Amino acid sequence: MLIQSAIEAMQQRHWGRIVNITSLWGVTGNTQNAAYCSTKFGLDGLTASIAAEVAGTGILINSIAPGYIHTASYDDYFSEAELAEISKKIPMGRLGKPEEIAALLSWLVSEENSYMTGQNILVDGGLTRTAC
Repeated sequence: MLIQSAIEAMQQRHWGRIVNITSLWGVTGNTQNAAYCSTKFGLDGLTASIAAEVAGTGILINSIAPGYIHTASYDDYFSEAELAEISKKIPMGRLGKPEEIAALLSWLVSEENSYMTGQNILVDGGLTRTAC
């Protein structure tokens, strides 16, 4: 409903940007997490579908799929040892930073982004594409 409302206003201006936040687990899936994963897969599909519908109107819609991003909630949820183990699985050897997601988001909503639409951009330190 929010996207529908935003698109109406954007169509009047012939310009707009929408960025949805999905997840690594909406790209690969994860055991014991079907409800979460399916909502993220669904959001990716919604992003692609609406992007195709409005691409010719000046509205670009993308999504960002963060991997393990070190936020305050991680410190509450994971122990230091668990965070160290997760980091070992990531080719870059560390968790991402919120500001790295924010930088991509800033570019996606800027006028510099004039051609990218319908994409779900995975930001996970190489975990998904280079994992062995």
